[in-house]
Amino acid sequence: MKVVPDQHLVDEVAGLFVHHAFARVCISRYVACLDDERALALYAAVEQRARATGVVTELVDLGPAPAERLNAVTERICERRWVRDGKPPTYERVFVLDGFDLFNEDDKATYPFRTEMQWDEHHGWLFMGRNLPALRNLFNNYRLPLYGAASGITPEEWRAECQGDAHSG
Repeated sequence: MKVVPDQHLVDEVAGLFVHHAFARVCISRYVACLDDERALALYAAVEQRARATGVVTELVDLGPAPAERLNAVTERICERRWVRDGKPPTYERVFVLDGFDLFNEDDKATYPFRTEMQWDEHHGWLFMGRNLPALRNLFNNYRLPLYGAASGITPEEWRAECQGDAHSG
């Protein structure tokens, strides 16, 4: 795992997401990272902590084709939702969706995703991006489908620098 200058913040954020009851209770979160280096360090920290609880972590880079890649994730969770094995629900996989700040108010891919995500009992969600205002808008605007679907965990030290309009890298 590559260490970044503010690794203690990366570890704190990972700890806010992956907690002691993580395999049974996974709260969806969003975070704006300063750059790709910190995003990868955060993914590595989350993956390491989640693995210790028996949960697999998968990074999905939405950057090259956000709508298409989110639709592919939506299809996967839709298929899994209808599999009933008689066991209490546990989180078997965490999706870390990097580049989520690329979506805007007009993106239709977020509608079916939210419909499936809200009933899904097998996957956890960490939404990453570089643009904090865009992430806040997606999850805090009551007119949008993802309203209230995740809460923010961006460290205070990163917030001022994550105000940009563009996704880097």
